Amino acid sequence: MHSPLTPPERTCGDRHVNRGLRIVQTGTYASANKGDAAMQLSCAAALARRWPTVEITVSTPFPSLDVETYSSVASIVPCHRRRLVFSAIQVCRSALWRLIYKLTGCDAAWLIPDKELQAYRQADLVIDLSGDMLTDDYGPHVAISHYVPILNALLLKRRVFVCAQSIGPFCSTARIAKLLFQHIDAVTVRDRISLKHLSDIGIRTDDVPVTADMAFGLPAAAPARIRDILAAESILVEGRPILGVSVSPVLRKRYERANEGSFSELVAGVLDDFSRENNCGILFVPHVTGPKPQGDDRLVAEHVARRMREPSAVVRGDYRPEELKGIIGCTQLFLGARMHANIAALSSGVPVVALSYSHKTTGIMAMFGQESRVIDGRSLTREGLKRALDSAWTQRARIRAELKTSMEAILAATDSNINVVARLVHASHHAEIGLQFEK
Repeated sequence: MHSPLTPPERTCGDRHVNRGLRIVQTGTYASANKGDAAMQLSCAAALARRWPTVEITVSTPFPSLDVETYSSVASIVPCHRRRLVFSAIQVCRSALWRLIYKLTGCDAAWLIPDKELQAYRQADLVIDLSGDMLTDDYGPHVAISHYVPILNALLLKRRVFVCAQSIGPFCSTARIAKLLFQHIDAVTVRDRISLKHLSDIGIRTDDVPVTADMAFGLPAAAPARIRDILAAESILVEGRPILGVSVSPVLRKRYERANEGSFSELVAGVLDDFSRENNCGILFVPHVTGPKPQGDDRLVAEHVARRMREPSAVVRGDYRPEELKGIIGCTQLFLGARMHANIAALSSGVPVVALSYSHKTTGIMAMFGQESRVIDGRSLTREGLKRALDSAWTQRARIRAELKTSMEAILAATDSNINVVARLVHASHHAEIGLQFEK
């Protein structure tokens, strides 16, 4: 990575003088993924606290789905990164704009007619919040789709900040990733193994800090709202302790690829034993509800619940991430296959047993000294899962105290991402945009 760029040049037709700070948040998939939404909302809220007049735009592949979630904190532009032909045309337009600018010094605005490219070009900073998608883990096509917005922003001479992510590993896209990271202005990661993955492709990591996921800063919804949701769902969380559960079609698929037998049968059996032995209610809290049916956690939760002999409940509504965080905060122990559901639990002081399918889970749990409570979902066994739940249950008071002790430092690490934004913007034309920045 290179050092922060010099202030952007005024271009022919530039109209950026005497306006507020403009930031584009990209990398999102859809607000139906509540972890994705938690990162976007938390980042936007943190930016607004630092700079109350900031203009935030969220670039999303599902604008009609996401507008309700983000409209209170940001404007929305459609992102075309998942449309191969359209995104290729975008990159060509951005590259041609760059060439014309280099040769003439003028802003060839006619080359960037779509709203997404216009938003990038007008931004003072583009913040990428792809989470764990800058990797080949999900296939090269997924990685490339997340590289596209970053590449467009760089070609349009915008500063780019890759914020608090789990990055890598890389294989088939390693050369592209290396080229991008060499030109990105700042990177923070949320786990140390990401530093190794960056180093493996030849990126120096001396100036890449380990911070914390922006979602740690998301507040829970008000208790009255949580009571209303639970009443509407006919869910009782008083009278006996509750084990919260997050299951995922991704984890189920990976488990069943690697093992004979049913993921749902295994989990249902363990939950039955745990509920019976500890007089504990079981509450499934889905953390992804779409945008496609095959990605809906509620389907997997109901599949497991139907195989249980003991009573259980599934949160069936489609709620905002801060509402789900409030529900998770009502539980006494959490079994989580979704990392951001685990973040909601940890930051609420709820002990977690994490089911993992990526290094991101171990990295997050390690921040609290809880990495020993991570189970690789591909090698999940009934005995291992029961042992992990029993251990966490008997030690839950001590774990709660450990979580509480860790939270102050983690919130400070989350806020340090905004300090990176401040440095990048300060290095820019701070006098031109008429704001007072903190050094």
